[in-house]
Amino acid sequence: MSSRTDFHAQGRAPFPLKQLSSLFKRCLSTMFSKDVELLPKDSITVFLTYMKETPEYPAEAIGSLWERMNSGSFSDVLSTKQLKPD
Repeated sequence: MSSRTDFHAQGRAPFPLKQLSSLFKRCLSTMFSKDVELLPKDSITVFLTYMKETPEYPAEAIGSLWERMNSGSFSDVLSTKQLKPD
């Protein structure tokens, strides 16, 4: 029996759904921002590649990026000022 089936058999999800939903929305927003060029071209790819090679603080790094995206301030993660949509 897979772990997915085990969780459902126990009547609970493997992750808190509100947290998972929030993470999913943030990821979609980040990818959209990249696609409409609010983020520099290839910056997310470079960031994710770096996180794969140095995985010590991925949650802190992406959290920092999302805070900067919300405020439109300089992102030390991407080394650029984030554009904030109107």
